[in-house]
Amino acid sequence: MKFYILLMLTILSACGGRPKNIMAEKQNIDEQMTCVHISGEHEMNIAKIQDISKERKSENANNFGLLLIAPLFLDLSNTEKEEIIALQNRNSRLEQLSLKKECNIFTPTIDDE
Repeated sequence: MKFYILLMLTILSACGGRPKNIMAEKQNIDEQMTCVHISGEHEMNIAKIQDISKERKSENANNFGLLLIAPLFLDLSNTEKEEIIALQNRNSRLEQLSLKKECNIFTPTIDDE
């Protein structure tokens, strides 16, 4: 009986997080990407990073409440942090591709003011 209770608690504790969605730094289509594609993916990755950051802040508030009520459902994983690092690495790769293809889409502009 104790075994079944322990088994159920272990299974339930796994429900606290969500599956990882880690983006690979290099993709098979990298060399075929146009400057427009590179820029679009870069912008999309920035938006994803912002969404994940907001999600993490929200989860931190939820985790405090769950700590008081049901500690088994806490999400203590680093899923969001790993996803953000992967997206940042991908964006670095996209910036390198942009330079290689001479896209000039990530070059900072200097105002004359």
